[in-house]
Amino acid sequence: MHLIARRGDATRVAQLDMTPPQAAAAPGPSGWLIAGASLASVGAVALVVGGALGGVALGRASDAAANLPRSCDAQRRCLEGDQQAVDAAYADTYSFASAADGLLLGGGALVASGLVFVLVDRLGARSRKVQPTAHGLVLAF
Repeated sequence: MHLIARRGDATRVAQLDMTPPQAAAAPGPSGWLIAGASLASVGAVALVVGGALGGVALGRASDAAANLPRSCDAQRRCLEGDQQAVDAAYADTYSFASAADGLLLGGGALVASGLVFVLVDRLGARSRKVQPTAHGLVLAF
């Protein structure tokens, strides 16, 4: 659209842009949020798998305890010949239990780390105050 203004012998022409302004694109998720969600998700999967392996280990331990030879007592102390068979029966149980322990501890650490990343992202979005100090930068929330 053109606007024409005349004053005496002088004429001025101005062009007016009447198109509506484009909406600004919403910012995407930050790197902290993506990293935190990813870490927490992987940690949750590790916790589930660790719990399942722990259940398998408990089941195998129960089966092995039910099938102890008569020469063994409750603490799995057996006669020399039977001790090797008992140790072999519990070998898988120990492997599953160790894997479950590692997955449960690692998964818990990943979930906790992921939650810290998400909190840093959420709290940092409100106020990002960075102050230099003699020892580095301090981020105040």
